[in-house]
Amino acid sequence: MEPNIDKKTLETIEKLFRLSESSNENEANVAMKKAMSLLAQHNLSQSQFNNIKKAEEEIGISFVQEGKNFITWRSILFNSICQSHFCKVIAFSSTGKYGIIGKTVNRDAVVMSYRYLCHVIETESINALLKYKTNEHGKKFCNSFKIGMSQRIASRLQESQKTIQSETNALVKVYDGCEIDNLRFLQRKFGTLKTSNLKVSLNSDNGYYRGLVAGESVSLTPVKEIN
Repeated sequence: MEPNIDKKTLETIEKLFRLSESSNENEANVAMKKAMSLLAQHNLSQSQFNNIKKAEEEIGISFVQEGKNFITWRSILFNSICQSHFCKVIAFSSTGKYGIIGKTVNRDAVVMSYRYLCHVIETESINALLKYKTNEHGKKFCNSFKIGMSQRIASRLQESQKTIQSETNALVKVYDGCEIDNLRFLQRKFGTLKTSNLKVSLNSDNGYYRGLVAGESVSLTPVKEIN
C-alpha cells in the first residue's frame, strides 16, 4: 500500500536524521528514536523514506507559456505528449501557462516534442488549405484540421505506449512508479486540484477529416530543434 505522509512530517523526519549524526551522543540517540517512531507511526521503513526523498529530488516542474487562452488542439497535443513521456499536466488559467510535472529528462523531452509537433501541425494546416482549395472559411478549416491532426497524433502516442507496455512489464513498473511520484509531488506542492474535461468544437468536418489523415503519417520524433 502506498504510504500516506505529508510534507511537514517528511521534513521533520529528515531533520531528526540529520540531528542523529550529531557529535553529542545523547542528542543523536534521542533524534534517532524520534525519527524511527515517526516512521513507525506512518508504516514506513527507513529505506522507503529514503526512496520517497530520492523521488522528490528527481521530480520537478517546468512551464510552457501559451498566452491568455488555452487553444483546444494544443491542449490535446500537450496532454498526450506529457502522458507518453511519464509526466503530468497542470494548467494555470490565470497566467496561461502549462506546468509539466515529472523527471527532468522527461520534461525536457515533452518540451522538445511539443515544439516540434506544433510547428508540424501549423505548417500542415496551411499546406492543406492551399492544396484542397476549400470554399470554407480558412480559419474554420485550419482550426478543425489542427484538432483532427492533434487527436490522431494523440491516439498514435497512446497506441505506441500500450504496445510497448504489453511487450515488457518493466515499462509498466516505470510508468506506475512515475505516476505515483508525480501525483505525490502535485499533492504536496498544490494540494487538491480541480479536473476538467476538454470541450472540442468543430466548424469544418472536411478540415477535421483532412487533419486525421495528416496525423496518421507524420513522424512523432523530432528530427531537429525548432526555433
